[in-house]
Amino acid sequence: MSRRKAWLCLWILLALGAPDRALYAAAGKGGAIATQHPLATEAAARVLSEGGNAVDAAVAAALTLGVVEPYNSGLGGGGLALVWPAKARRAQALDFRETAPLAARADMYQNPELDLEASRLGPLAIAVPGQIAGLEFLHRRWGRLPWASLFAEAIRHAENGFGPEPALRERVREKADCLARDYHSSRVYRELLKPKGTGILVQKELAETLKKLRDRGAAEFYQGQLGRALVENLRGKGAILDLADLGAYRAVEREALAVDFPFGKLWGMPPPSSGGVGVLRGMILLEKFFKKEKSPSPETWTLALLGTMETIFRERNAGMGDPDFVKDMPVKAWLKKDGGDTSHLSVMDGEGNAVAMTLTINLSFGSCVTAGLTGILMNDEMDDFAALPGVPNAFGLVQSEKNAVAPGKRPLSSMSPTLVTKKDRALLALGSPGGPRIITSVLQTLMRRYFLQESLKASVAGERLHYQVEPPYVSGESDRFFGWIVEKFKLGTRLQKPWGNVQAVAYDPKAKRFEAVSDPRGQGKALVLDFNLEKGDPR
Repeated sequence: MSRRKAWLCLWILLALGAPDRALYAAAGKGGAIATQHPLATEAAARVLSEGGNAVDAAVAAALTLGVVEPYNSGLGGGGLALVWPAKARRAQALDFRETAPLAARADMYQNPELDLEASRLGPLAIAVPGQIAGLEFLHRRWGRLPWASLFAEAIRHAENGFGPEPALRERVREKADCLARDYHSSRVYRELLKPKGTGILVQKELAETLKKLRDRGAAEFYQGQLGRALVENLRGKGAILDLADLGAYRAVEREALAVDFPFGKLWGMPPPSSGGVGVLRGMILLEKFFKKEKSPSPETWTLALLGTMETIFRERNAGMGDPDFVKDMPVKAWLKKDGGDTSHLSVMDGEGNAVAMTLTINLSFGSCVTAGLTGILMNDEMDDFAALPGVPNAFGLVQSEKNAVAPGKRPLSSMSPTLVTKKDRALLALGSPGGPRIITSVLQTLMRRYFLQESLKASVAGERLHYQVEPPYVSGESDRFFGWIVEKFKLGTRLQKPWGNVQAVAYDPKAKRFEAVSDPRGQGKALVLDFNLEKGDPR
């Protein structure tokens, strides 16, 4: 049987659960997918089964996630992607992060007459979206299937509805007051607030927008009637976004960061992601510790981990920003070796291509503003800048003037799509949502996998800690290390519910098999295509 007709098999789909419950995991020979929602994973699987590659599958999954997880990502947001094109033998980094509107100013949130949450909620929180530009760039550069074929699931779930889903209904209820501030957002999500409602989310207007993008491409968003309708509605609500902002937007290809380790080459996103620098810098520091301490106790490596977190967040908060505006970042020095909310997806195909892509609209449901009849929920990415000097943003980060608001500037991000390669083969692709906790979630997954030698499943499920210097306390999913932390670091501690949602896919060159793992903290799905690519037959 040909690859196009190969049936998908061997996937495990589990219910929502805490970290101590079974993991979403699968293994097979034809390719691997892990996303934060089963419907997105299934969209990617359909694309791979029809002869698409990892990039095609990632684009289809991203479009679907924007429909079924509107609180995490969508056309009104942006993202970052690391791509491993097997033939290029080098990771490619694509930045489709949102940008500040051309009318934005460094002091725009310092007006005492403004709502204190103006950078987080409402029209002034909206930055120029980059997602559809990024997805089209990825497809044109590395995709294979026709662009239109990648929209099928996203359009179907928007037009016909999906659900009921407890997670979505809970998110809508949590943000009900915010969504109620905007007429169009309230209209879209009101069915989920009815006590006896169906719980089905139908997004007819978003489906029509997706059809226009399917048929006319990203130009319809940035230069066409769709873009004009979006701007007209948002300007009427008080946004400063203009047609010139859409026309000027470009996804930017940047040079990926890379550091060699015994387990392979670790690749990360460059600024304006602080995540790539943070993860690579963290692994360098942890490697030195584990070389010195051959069999450290959990308490000992926990203290080393917290010291590493302190270093990377001090460097992040003091010295990082958009590289097109900040020229004095010592990234090479940092990576020198001496001997509420986001979405992530990871995909590998049987030809050796791999994608790690993180998507966001920032906080849950972004600005809570929907751009009229376009059905597009807009981001609140302006809060990722240092909007108010000395004042923490929504994630508690106090940042330097290097990340101040400026026209056309991209805000500093914690998104950390990450790849591991060896001998020109992608071995691991992973990432997570979670604001600054993205960095520490990815770092701890890598530490457990390569320094503690845990399985990928155990590495993803493993208990997490987080420390970002400000606020001055350590968060933990359990309190078993809190005594040591208080004694050694003299820091406060805070027990918090499990966080992060790591999506990881891996390839074992010895067994010639793929593995996919979706974090048990979320509702995602891991899936592999279990057929032999060389013979073209299902297994």
